Amino acid sequence: MLILILSCDLELKFVSHAEDSPGFRPHTESIGMSIEASKALIEADPDLPLDCWEAASGGATRTRAIGDPEEDGYWRRISVRESDDGCPEELVVSYEAGHLAPSAELAKARRRLVNALEAIPDPVAYFNSRDRLVLCNTAYSELHAGKSSAGTVVSGMRFEEILKQGRENGALEISDEAQAEWLSVRLNKRQDPVFETETRTRDGRWFRVVDRVTEVGDRVHLLIDVTSMKKSQSRLEEVEAGARVGMWSFDMDSGQGTSNGKLAEILGYFPSELANADLTTWQSLAHPDDWVFLDAGFNECMSGERERCELQFRMKHKKGRWVWVMARGGVAERDPNGKVRQMAGVLLDISVRKKLETELKLRAAAVEASADAIMITDASGSIVDANPALLRLFRAQAPQDVLGHPWYRLYARSAAADLAAVAFPVIRSDRHWQGDALAKRLDGSQFEQSISMTELPDGKIVHVSRDVSALKELERGRRILREEIELAQRQEVINLLAAGLTHDFSNLLAVISHLTDPDSAVAFEKIDIRSEIHRASRQMIDLLEPLRGYVKGTAVEKDADLVDVVRNAAELTALGAPLGLSVESDLPVHALKAMVDPLRLTQVLMNLGLNARDVIGHEEGTIRFALSRDSAAPADLPLELGQVPAAPFAHMIVSDTGSGIPNDIRQRIWEPYFTTKGDQGTGLGLALIAAIIRDVGGGIALETGLGHGTTFHLFWPLNHPEAVAEVGKATVS
Repeated sequence: MLILILSCDLELKFVSHAEDSPGFRPHTESIGMSIEASKALIEADPDLPLDCWEAASGGATRTRAIGDPEEDGYWRRISVRESDDGCPEELVVSYEAGHLAPSAELAKARRRLVNALEAIPDPVAYFNSRDRLVLCNTAYSELHAGKSSAGTVVSGMRFEEILKQGRENGALEISDEAQAEWLSVRLNKRQDPVFETETRTRDGRWFRVVDRVTEVGDRVHLLIDVTSMKKSQSRLEEVEAGARVGMWSFDMDSGQGTSNGKLAEILGYFPSELANADLTTWQSLAHPDDWVFLDAGFNECMSGERERCELQFRMKHKKGRWVWVMARGGVAERDPNGKVRQMAGVLLDISVRKKLETELKLRAAAVEASADAIMITDASGSIVDANPALLRLFRAQAPQDVLGHPWYRLYARSAAADLAAVAFPVIRSDRHWQGDALAKRLDGSQFEQSISMTELPDGKIVHVSRDVSALKELERGRRILREEIELAQRQEVINLLAAGLTHDFSNLLAVISHLTDPDSAVAFEKIDIRSEIHRASRQMIDLLEPLRGYVKGTAVEKDADLVDVVRNAAELTALGAPLGLSVESDLPVHALKAMVDPLRLTQVLMNLGLNARDVIGHEEGTIRFALSRDSAAPADLPLELGQVPAAPFAHMIVSDTGSGIPNDIRQRIWEPYFTTKGDQGTGLGLALIAAIIRDVGGGIALETGLGHGTTFHLFWPLNHPEAVAEVGKATVS
């Protein structure tokens, strides 16, 4: 028999000595040391420290069998000696020889339990009612040992010690500031019969922590590795956030549903408001007109006709409006009998798509109803779509007459080549071209076509065209009529100038007649008659010189000097003018080049100059012609018509000192056939000026007032390479 006396701190105080003492008897040198220092004893009785701790803490004392089941062993008993105040003072441990059959069964059961714990891959531990460790598997010990080898987990350790050791060894991912609070909360939750939570280790693993009390008051501590589940959940959340889709599920037995925050957001609710909405709630949110086929789709899944469905319907937003959504989903789980247990899926907001579909339908209807001919060609040039207007324009009997054919089938060969050479290079660079072409109908007739071509991102080209033959013919007629009007106006100007020149020519002819009169030969003996006749003839030629280009000229745009044009107009205005009228010119010293039709510009200036002559009449007055190059019109001078050209432009002024234009007449001066000259005027002068100014892209401003004369400002585009080059230099500098 062996007797040991231990302190309550498990320090060995006494060892009995007997001949029949077992071989695991502690050596007397171990007295004063912890019982764990007696290696042979602990190897024979590994439960001794734990049972002693339990007995010292007031727990039950246990009798255990010690030894090999195949041979004789010992019964070990523990008793507690208390002090006078009733507190444990010493522990008496006795080992008595006896039959070991019960011990062998207990040892076998213990081994089975240890093996069972080791077979569990997740960390698991068993604690007694005093919260001391009884058994744990290797996974549990390694988890709380952390990365450090300084601490190990052994039987008898209190749960709090194990947590502290795991924290200190860096096993758990907890900040230094939060460790104390975390430990306090964790130990308080340890008092609950059932406690579950999640924790993460520093190596990135996630564990589901399960703490449960057994029937006898012991506790099981299990940590389930949920790292894979957490990663999958994280990926699902990332997909959900990236896709921005609503997610839903229904338990068909209970009728309860779940949804995520995005689904609630689509309908304008907070997530908590729809988190557990049932089927009745969802039915109330669906549009009444859509519920019939919505319910039918669900029933098809419920009956087993199909596993998946996709439905588009309207749902009521919290603010009262209807939102178009698309639900995709189906059967998530069935019971063994095939009955649907759960349905799940996603919900997409398709309001924008529905709006675009509506717009596309409207656009398609507009294309179908358009009076313009519209066709689309693919990247190879084949016609892939055509509206009814195009079929009518090209006199096609059916869409198949044009669809699938190349675009150039609608043009003569030479016209198609011209169109391709002009349009396609521009389309490649600008993606758009607009112009005119000569198209050919399927019956062979041709027509003038106005066409606009736009390239789409996928290489297709949209052709929008119309028949402008009648419009072009009208334009040609108008152009001929305008040319006839301009010619008639020039003839009117010539007639006016001829009337003014009659007096000057009569005087010069009288001189020549007098010099050549035979009866006057004696009187002119001392005069060189030939020289005088020559001088008079030259004066007549000089009078007619300004008219020569005006009468014989043709309307052709060319490179001209505006200084010469304005000077010639001033000289023409002065021909045959009354003696009291002065015609002045304020012109630049250097040439001012422009691409211009000199005849048309002269006609504009002459009309203004002759109108000024008519206003001044035989009174004394002045008509002034001025020319300059400007980059901006006077700010306080509003335009009468046209526009100010791009800078630089020519600024021409025709002013007079006449009586001015009354306000009631000024409002009508640009009207065709309006005249203040009675039968002597056609009323086309200023109307023709307006047409010419608009045609060249220029503008006119007017200053006038009763008693203050009249000034016309003409802003004429230069359109000349020299002017463009100077603008470029100014931009670069």
